Amino acid sequence: FLGVCIGTTPFFGLHTAIAMGAAVGLRLNFVLLFLGTQVSLPIAAPFLAMASITVGSTVLGRGHPTIGLEGAAVFE
Repeated sequence: FLGVCIGTTPFFGLHTAIAMGAAVGLRLNFVLLFLGTQVSLPIAAPFLAMASITVGSTVLGRGHPTIGLEGAAVFE
């Protein structure tokens, strides 16, 4: 369960390092945590990415992002 929670955080590229730190710090099985972080299925990946961007922009106070004509996220 903890690996899946780590896998859905907006820290793309750091999930393995976070899982390694949690495994060492909490004395858990790293292999199981690593497998849990691989939750990003190709079908779910765009939704997880947009949710991560929305939460991150809200926390940082930049407003809600929208997709511009160029395909880049524009913050309003």
